[in-house]
Amino acid sequence: MTSAQNPIATIASTLKTLGIVPADFDLAAIDDEYALMDALRRHTKASQVKSFGEGIGEEDDADEDYVAFLQRFAKASGGAIAYEGIASEMDGDTVILRFQSGGQDQRWSFEQEGDRLSEEFLDQVIEHSRSCESGEFINLNDENSILIGFVPKDVAKLLYAHGIIV
Repeated sequence: MTSAQNPIATIASTLKTLGIVPADFDLAAIDDEYALMDALRRHTKASQVKSFGEGIGEEDDADEDYVAFLQRFAKASGGAIAYEGIASEMDGDTVILRFQSGGQDQRWSFEQEGDRLSEEFLDQVIEHSRSCESGEFINLNDENSILIGFVPKDVAKLLYAHGIIV
């Protein structure tokens, strides 16, 4: 099957073209979506935010924990996405984050259930990143942790278009 017929080969080739995988990387090693995602996880470490999803708000400071996560996401984007002037508060079990990004005021709120990282928060980070021209955050589908990575827009579009990520 040629790369024109095989979306995995097309995406793998794009990873090489964009310099995500090294020039000497054997593209034949990427033969299915699991190998593709493994290559992305291994070669994008500087643009990842990893968490085991626990320990959020253990000291009644969940909002402060999410401020720290936004700062980690900003760093992982390499400055492509900024979260400036972050203010946070708790209203019962609801976390409220206010900040500016791309010249726009943002207000996110979501429920904090227990000490687990909020999936709603992660969804908001991913959705918000879609407005970035150079790249966006995607779920890198790690089995052992929550792993979100910033990838070039071209890679994200291909992964979504071919149903490799949703």
